[in-house]
Amino acid sequence: MTTAVYLRISKDRLGLELGVDRQRTECVHRAHASGWLDVREYCDNDLSATTGKKRPAYQELMSDVDAGTVQRVVVWHQSRIWRTRKERADGIERFRAARISLITVKGSELDMSTAAGRGLAGLIGEFDSWETEVKSERHVLEVLQRAQRGRHHGGPRACGYTADGMRLVEDEAADVARWYRDVLAGRSITKLSAEAGRHHSSMRAILLNPRNAGLRVLHGTEYPGHWPAIVSPDVWRATVALLTDEARRLNTGRTARRWLGSGLYGCERCGQVLRRASKDVVRLRLQDGGRGLLAHVEGGPP
Repeated sequence: MTTAVYLRISKDRLGLELGVDRQRTECVHRAHASGWLDVREYCDNDLSATTGKKRPAYQELMSDVDAGTVQRVVVWHQSRIWRTRKERADGIERFRAARISLITVKGSELDMSTAAGRGLAGLIGEFDSWETEVKSERHVLEVLQRAQRGRHHGGPRACGYTADGMRLVEDEAADVARWYRDVLAGRSITKLSAEAGRHHSSMRAILLNPRNAGLRVLHGTEYPGHWPAIVSPDVWRATVALLTDEARRLNTGRTARRWLGSGLYGCERCGQVLRRASKDVVRLRLQDGGRGLLAHVEGGPP
């Protein structure tokens, strides 16, 4: 029977693990101060508990809880282990079945085998969920306000613009303007991508970006931005209509190789690469334990 220490922080862009290190110090100290020396650590660094994504260490912890190998769980705060109502309700029930306690450094011990412990965990958790939802509402309001004021919303540097998004990179902007003209003139994105040395999806994303028209689009509503436009809004809208037209032919066919070895294997007699024969029957014979491959076409040379 061990004491589990669960550590989690939502964002650690640099991967320094400073946040979980701070939690580790206090959680281990709390365990040792209580005489719980057999400590096992579970750590989810740079993982949010509100997005619904799997947390590997948390899943491992709950598996050990179900298996009965954990006697108690120590966390810095209850919000580190549960953040959503669904996951919290499931966790409390599994803790109840295992008859273990949740010990918080910044809180009290919650005995999940009792109604009082489970009820208090639920109440504390509701405040955590409330805080998360209020923060989300503030963020949504801030994004809307920035859009209405025409402010740059951040993110990776857009092609044709400087890193702050407020000035043009002249040579890139000229290329972007030319791509719009070429697409509206009937040229395919595939050819433009090949000429520019870009991937097809990257070229399409650039042309669909409303920033190029000096616009910010949020939930389908256009807002004028305070940055220079590369093309006019009419040119951008015409391009978007063209590229998003449902009648536009897309490559929806299969991309997986249908004929084993086609274009890969070669004939050890003539040295030619094996190709699919639409009318002839191709026979493949492995030789030398699979090291050599012969390809013969009936009625033709080897």
